[in-house]
Amino acid sequence: MKTRRDLPSFSLYLYNIIEEILSFNSFWTLLLFILLIIISVKDIINMVIPSKISFAGLILGLIYTSTNISDKISTDSFYLLTKSILASFHGFIILYVLKNISEKITKRKCLGIGDAKLSSMGAAWIGLNGINTALFLAFISAGTFAFIAKISGNLRSFQTFPFAPFISASIFSVWILGEDWFTEHWLALWGV
Repeated sequence: MKTRRDLPSFSLYLYNIIEEILSFNSFWTLLLFILLIIISVKDIINMVIPSKISFAGLILGLIYTSTNISDKISTDSFYLLTKSILASFHGFIILYVLKNISEKITKRKCLGIGDAKLSSMGAAWIGLNGINTALFLAFISAGTFAFIAKISGNLRSFQTFPFAPFISASIFSVWILGEDWFTEHWLALWGV
């Protein structure tokens, strides 16, 4: 029987690619990507984020977090699950409070409860620091989009547009690059 060392260099290269594609994290990355695409498309088409999909994503994120102990400081699944649940609660509360404050100030619906549920789902996957970074990115990118659309005449004042694609893209970006990457580059932008 041949081992990995017996394979020619090109075969070893292909073997490593296939191994990475079929790895534990690649499966979860694909699953998260599919969930975020479905949620974003639903929000773009209907301006509604289905609760069932957000809840399924939340549960899958909690499963991932509690079973993926290879990259974590602690190997205690219960500790990791508890930390992930608290991050999810935090993700929900942040957008829920912003939703209520913005409605009181503007007397209009600015954020939906589905956005808060998506934030909660994302926190289950990327943790507390990750969701804070992702929400910061989502608000900056949505604000930039709204500014450009407004000055180009494609968006009226207080016209609603789907926020889930911005949250989803930010969650996935933090999942792929990590919150530290964004923090370092943001600080570098300001010369810190």
